[in-house]
Amino acid sequence: MFFDTMKDIIGRTITGSHLWGMEEKGSDIDYYVLYREPTYKILNGTSNSRNKHLFDTNTNGIVTDSQFYEIGHVVNLLIKGNINHIIGVCSTLQAFSTDEFKELAYITRTNLSKNIYHSINGLAKGNYEKFIKSSKENTLKKRNIITRTLQLGITLLERNTILFNATKDSTEDDILKLISKLEVAYNESKLSEKPDEKPFRDWLLKARLM
Repeated sequence: MFFDTMKDIIGRTITGSHLWGMEEKGSDIDYYVLYREPTYKILNGTSNSRNKHLFDTNTNGIVTDSQFYEIGHVVNLLIKGNINHIIGVCSTLQAFSTDEFKELAYITRTNLSKNIYHSINGLAKGNYEKFIKSSKENTLKKRNIITRTLQLGITLLERNTILFNATKDSTEDDILKLISKLEVAYNESKLSEKPDEKPFRDWLLKARLM
């Protein structure tokens, strides 16, 4: 394994279709895994922290897709408003959660800001151009994935909260309307432009010192 022991795992949540209540029979289970590179490796220069992607099959024959991320990398992206990591840390489906992980999730949920707009807007427009407009993968499933993320962003900007609501029967027109609505929500949002970095940095320092 690319980290020393399982004790280096801080938390593991479920993302993807199961988080949104949009799974189908036989759907893969997507795991977001947060781990800590041993601090002694960072201090002595032997650290090789990196993201890792692992596929496996559980006893029921369901494929599990696990994405592993190191805490330093994640904290930087949470501060930047990366929506994929905000979803991973704030997922309501926690498969394994330490007190440290719960604290980071709390910091993230109570420190939301307008800069999530850039991540969601770029993701939605990029996927729309790549899959929908080009007809490369203009499927209902793909359209629903794009619209659910846009709706999450709109709710976050308007109400300062994260809700994972399912979407269905999404059309190309729905996506374009939601992209415009996201921009309006961004311009009218009362949230700060950027989150307060200090709680994230304090958490990371405490996690390293442990």
